[in-house]
Amino acid sequence: MSILTPKLDILLFKFRIPSFHLFGIIGLIVGIICGLFVGKIIGLSAMIILLMSFVSICCFILLIILIKWATGKESLVYYHHEILILIMNSVTLMLLKQPILEFLDIALLGIAIFLAFGRIGCFSVGCCHGKPSNWGVKYGKPHVLKGFTSYYQDIKLFPIQLLESLFTFLICIVGVIIIVSDLDAGTFLIIYSLFYGIFRFLIEFYRGDPDRPYWHDYSEAQWTTVALLLVIAFFVKFNLFPYYYWHLSLVGILILIFSLSLVYKKRNTLSSSLIKNPVHIREMASCFEKLSTSNVITNNNNIKIYKTKLGVRLSGDMNNHKVKHLTISNSNNKLIDVSVAIHIANIFKMFLKNEYSYDIIDSGSKCYQIIYSKIS
Repeated sequence: MSILTPKLDILLFKFRIPSFHLFGIIGLIVGIICGLFVGKIIGLSAMIILLMSFVSICCFILLIILIKWATGKESLVYYHHEILILIMNSVTLMLLKQPILEFLDIALLGIAIFLAFGRIGCFSVGCCHGKPSNWGVKYGKPHVLKGFTSYYQDIKLFPIQLLESLFTFLICIVGVIIIVSDLDAGTFLIIYSLFYGIFRFLIEFYRGDPDRPYWHDYSEAQWTTVALLLVIAFFVKFNLFPYYYWHLSLVGILILIFSLSLVYKKRNTLSSSLIKNPVHIREMASCFEKLSTSNVITNNNNIKIYKTKLGVRLSGDMNNHKVKHLTISNSNNKLIDVSVAIHIANIFKMFLKNEYSYDIIDSGSKCYQIIYSKIS
């Protein structure tokens, strides 16, 4: 039984409130109060901070409406909102002839607090969830009915949302200390962007939800992180943000590592990261469902073969209760080795709710047979 038990709703004063909305509202209120408190310490206008809060709320709501209008579904992407809010607040401050960096530090602190509470809401409803883990949280049928990834139902997932929430809370504490100190205005902005960016880049490898876009095996958030680091380094270079040698050095090292990793990923093999990419797992889940609900032989006496975008070909019989069979091969130039076959076998074992053990048979020509047996 999982230690963590997320709840879709929270009972508050005899009212059932959606957890996601409740933690979002708490984050908004705490963020504004903290911004006013820190702003007062450093002598910033409370009215301007409240105006920025209003602008931020308007940006938040407007972006949700525009995305829903454009895509037909509601979507919240943290980086999209952060970027829009900072841009619009910068424009507002310029029009009012107010010190931009001083107020942007406050705005970003409020955004970070909102995010820290918001990730608790994400954990509660199951969005932005982690990958399967030996220890973690289980989401059941009620969460699936609300949109949770169905093939992860009752599977332990690492609570990556809570880890991000904790890290962001720590950054907020450091942020308050930085803002009220004698450091240059804008220091918190570059520190937050750098260290939250690094952290976010790393934890994206442990996210399991398949809805985020990927390009060259990196998520949209990872590409956005790299872009933001480059933009801020550009601003620093032209004295628009405070200069710290260690900041530009770290950014340079990170960009170099990222560039080398892109070259490495172009090898002519299927890596485990590609196979275990959330989007590819969703494709395999679709194949599993077809293998479980349809005949394995076509009307022309041919074996039904399903193929993913990576070229992984899957066939077999998932209908048998006691013994199930899966054949793995590849139609592309990228080769499947035994380690990749094991990853795929484990993924299908997860689809079977870990109720089966398996044996792998190497059939030659990079083709593998997986035999699943019911655990008695």
